[in-house]
Amino acid sequence: MTPVTVVRSQSIKLLDEDLDTDQMVPARFLRTSAATGLGSCLFYDRRFGLDGERLAGFPLNPPIYQGERILIGGANFGCGSSREHAPWAFKDFGLDVIIAPSFGEIFYHNCLKNALLAIAVDPESHHFLSLWAGLVTVDLEQQMIQAGGVQVSFAIDPFMRFCLMRGLSQLGYVTEQEPLIALFEQKNAQRIVPLSGVGST
Repeated sequence: MTPVTVVRSQSIKLLDEDLDTDQMVPARFLRTSAATGLGSCLFYDRRFGLDGERLAGFPLNPPIYQGERILIGGANFGCGSSREHAPWAFKDFGLDVIIAPSFGEIFYHNCLKNALLAIAVDPESHHFLSLWAGLVTVDLEQQMIQAGGVQVSFAIDPFMRFCLMRGLSQLGYVTEQEPLIALFEQKNAQRIVPLSGVGST
C-alpha cells in the first residue's frame, strides 16, 4: 500500500447523511475480488444517467474536482453492508481521505485497513469544513487538519496510524516481524512441550 502521511488538496463535498455502501458500490459490481478498477463504479447509479453519461450535478463529476484527494462526507457515512469494495472504489477513484462526523463502524475499519484515512470530527469542525472552499491539509503524523487558519485535531488508533504511515497492511506488519518471530521461537524451542504426550495414559 502507498504510505499516507500528508495529504493536501481541495475537498469534494458529499454531505448526504446515511450514505450506505450499497450506494457506494452497487451489488452488480461486487463480482470482483480485485482492489483495482472499481473507481469507475463508485456511486455509479448516482454519477451516471441511463445513457451512461455523467450527471453534472453529482459532486464527484465536475472536472474541477478530478484529481482531488479529500472528501467531506455526511453523518453515518458508509453505513450498510460490510463490503470491502467500497473503500477499494474510493481509493481507485483517487481519494486518500474521507472526513465526516461519524462513520458506519465496519466501513470505517475497512477504510483504515486499505490505506484510506477515515477521520471523524466534531459537528462544528465538520460544518466549517463543509463550507470551506480552499485547500485542506491533513497531516497524519501530527493528527491535524488545517484549512485556512483553522486547525482541527483528530484521533486515530495508534497501530492503524503506524501502518498507514508505513504503507503496511496488518498482514504486512506481521510479515515484517518474521525475523523477530523466528528468533523468539528459536530461544523458546526448549520450552515447547510435544502435544503427542499430552493426555496419554
